Amino acid sequence: NTHSLPGLGRLIDISRPDWIEHVQKTKFASYVKGEQFHDQMRDVLGDGIFTSDGERWKMQRKVASRIFTVSSFKAIITHTIREDCKLVEKLIESYAKDGSVFNLQELYFKFTLSSFVKIAFSQDIKALSEPDRPDTFGDAFNYAQKVLDMRFVQPWWKIAERFSETGKKMRAARKVVEEFTNNIVESRRSETEALGEKAKPEGSRKDLLDLFMAYRSSDGQGLSNQQLKDTILNLMIAGRDTTAEALSWMSWHMLTKPDVYSSIREEIDASLEADGQQEGLEIDYDVFEQHTAKLTTFHETLRLHPSIPKNIRRALQDDVLPNGGPRVRKGDLVLYSDWAMARNPEIWGPDACEFKPSRWIDDKTGSTVKYSQFQAHFFNGGPRLCLGQKLASYEVVQLIHHIFAKFDLELVDHGPKKSAGFDKVPDYLNSLTHP
Repeated sequence: NTHSLPGLGRLIDISRPDWIEHVQKTKFASYVKGEQFHDQMRDVLGDGIFTSDGERWKMQRKVASRIFTVSSFKAIITHTIREDCKLVEKLIESYAKDGSVFNLQELYFKFTLSSFVKIAFSQDIKALSEPDRPDTFGDAFNYAQKVLDMRFVQPWWKIAERFSETGKKMRAARKVVEEFTNNIVESRRSETEALGEKAKPEGSRKDLLDLFMAYRSSDGQGLSNQQLKDTILNLMIAGRDTTAEALSWMSWHMLTKPDVYSSIREEIDASLEADGQQEGLEIDYDVFEQHTAKLTTFHETLRLHPSIPKNIRRALQDDVLPNGGPRVRKGDLVLYSDWAMARNPEIWGPDACEFKPSRWIDDKTGSTVKYSQFQAHFFNGGPRLCLGQKLASYEVVQLIHHIFAKFDLELVDHGPKKSAGFDKVPDYLNSLTHP
């Protein structure tokens, strides 16, 4: 599976778990995103964790890993997700009163953007409380993300954007995003310097920006304003679309497959009966993985509909892939497709194309099955394993629990039926994720 592409060189398909493990773990330092990838992203994402390689990436990964494990981060997540779940409930309630048709996917995107901006900056962009209000930052962020994705299939994007309407809109969108983040970071920096560190004990920190600003390296150095902006924007672009897309696909499967819907409703009803109608709506961050029906449905959703259907790395040196794999030359691109692997019967068995949450449950013990991260590759693998996988999982489990505990939803149009083992449903865009 080797191809040659003009301007890119050789492209080798490595869509096998053992080959991906070799590239992403065993020989991690030998395969990078590369300067071309960085160049396409730099004007929006700077030198953040998502665009970087080598020592620059290692430093940012180290900082982010520490932040994602502190107890205060868990408290931020829990409070924000629960708050925004209630706002989603109010919106759906307003639609239910008059039987209105509404766009559930659009609502999920508003939810994930709203919650992440609150988690990151303690800013309410009113995406859920005032959904009809113009969302300058959200619109600019969406447009910039769309253009970044388009650059991967437009070799001459720099020239095209210089003279096109797309380029003009991109520059305007970038300015909005930059001003939004600049104002917040610079204002917070001024507040912190005015108050002094003694005025801000550990327990008072309320968002990701505070946690990153408090970070100090072994030699006492903190992050610059530019590093803070790059870091937060990289995490936002990595975590926002992926969760909204997964929520959309998961809901679609629930609403088109009665057995999947029933298992989740039974789990919700049991929780409400055990904890009460109000308390049962809120799932504690430490125990959400006990909600097996929702979690396994989420994992099966990500298996068949990975947020990154395909990805590439560039080889820094000659190599040979294991188990009879091809020879890789320095400068070659290696491609892997999680979408294709999910439908490969040699990897997932003869029912690979079927949506079966039960594949994640051990028939004998009833416990959740833990597949290799290179087979169930939707959260990436190796040193770049997704830092936010637990956050995303909690977010999905809590919101699905809240919505379907309160409402019975149905699709206006079930869309095309299955054909040749594939769900023929609307296409989706490739997300920009995995730091």
